[in-house]
Amino acid sequence: MRKSNFALAASVATALASGQAMATNNGLTNNPDVTVYLSGSSAQSSNIANAVKSLCQTGTLETYQPKSSNGNQKTYYCLSSGLNPIADGTKIEVRATYYTTVVGKTVFPAGQSASGSVIGAGPVARKNELQFLAVSPAIAGNTSAGAPICQDVTAAGSTNYTFTCDDTVPGVLAPYVPQLGITDLAPQWFVLENAPAEAGTISSSEIAKLTVTPGTIQIFNTPVTQVLRDALQDIQFPGQCTANRELASCTPNLTSDQLAKVFTGAATTWDQVVPGLQNKPVKIVRREIGSGTQATLNIAVPSKMYTDLTKAYPCTAGAQPPILNSANVSVAGTGGLMQSGLTSANTAGDWAIGILAPSANGAGPDASGTSPYRFVKIDGGAPTMNDTAAGKYKFFSQGTLQRLTTGAGTANEVILIDKIVAKATDPAIIASGNTSGAYKQSFGNWGYMLPSATTNCSGTSCDTNPVTTQRFAKAAESAPNNCVAPTANWP
Repeated sequence: MRKSNFALAASVATALASGQAMATNNGLTNNPDVTVYLSGSSAQSSNIANAVKSLCQTGTLETYQPKSSNGNQKTYYCLSSGLNPIADGTKIEVRATYYTTVVGKTVFPAGQSASGSVIGAGPVARKNELQFLAVSPAIAGNTSAGAPICQDVTAAGSTNYTFTCDDTVPGVLAPYVPQLGITDLAPQWFVLENAPAEAGTISSSEIAKLTVTPGTIQIFNTPVTQVLRDALQDIQFPGQCTANRELASCTPNLTSDQLAKVFTGAATTWDQVVPGLQNKPVKIVRREIGSGTQATLNIAVPSKMYTDLTKAYPCTAGAQPPILNSANVSVAGTGGLMQSGLTSANTAGDWAIGILAPSANGAGPDASGTSPYRFVKIDGGAPTMNDTAAGKYKFFSQGTLQRLTTGAGTANEVILIDKIVAKATDPAIIASGNTSGAYKQSFGNWGYMLPSATTNCSGTSCDTNPVTTQRFAKAAESAPNNCVAPTANWP
């Protein structure tokens, strides 16, 4: 049972009365036996969370997140299960960061940060310190201004626990070296302008130090503000969608050629993109340099979905198009800030476009009442598992997970790291995470997928076994090369 100084006696009584299980150990009052550190892609964070959860005894998982931004860092604490030869019931802690204002010994000036996939590459190879949420009895078990630093915000009836920690308190965020990196593309693509000065370009000699494991396929999309979505519907489905704009049949389409015009700056007003639209400025909300989401867009969209890879970046040595740094472009440091940017743009009446995983908005067949931006089809394909497996939707990447081959940690830490990697690339674990309501969109079911040499899912089989022969490598076990066109028919 939780100690009453962190779960008030009344809360405990309520939980017990409702039948809610109580964790037998508490990360606020017990030091873990094994702790490991993960860094990198925020787009992969929910799959990582499911991988960690699968290594925990039922009813013992505790998730800690910072008060200022719940998605920037996560710390997971539980009693282990299935970590042989580590005994079941071992207290394990996994600290993950997707955003940092520290690299190495350098603390960034106010307003500067490094986030996303880039911190899952170079910092792992170099053993650079990054910011993590330092949940421990010595720090988070204290109080600030009379209140617990970490407050229990667990939903009623949940058997897993959630705490929000006041990260303005010194020591709650602290620098540690990441041991496992998660990226949306293979590490070699975080070079040139896709490697911000804060994190640095990763070199071939540094990559040689890493054990790189192919990861999941991450489906991305270019959502538009709701006001632009409505305008696209009125052009593409005149008179058909005004009564119910959330129907799957009313999902508007943008072609890869139109998207290339937008993101290369060839079109600066929407009438230049889609004939019949108003002469309104093209507004873009992009991710920061170093984001795997942005790097995926830089490869797929300017090349018109891999049809001309000479225009893809960072696969070629050219600089990013000037449009990505123009006055009509705003930069979002995280996926959460991307969502906020699109929401603000819609409030202002702007016709804006961004880059997100399709799970980032809506739930169920009717997305009304959710954030005011919507996802679109690209070249007639929806950002779903089915259309991706069928080769109809090509805006995706394949990520990797990497650790130092030598020196990644103690024997038990490496066991835990490698088990997380195994679970994060297990179709059964991936499928269990894909059941989230947020993944069931009006246009179909989104989810993480895993490349397979032999099996290509379709229909409901993608829900239970999300595997596809679409991949960026000649063999499913090879490190993906996201700078070639995805295919299911390698020689």
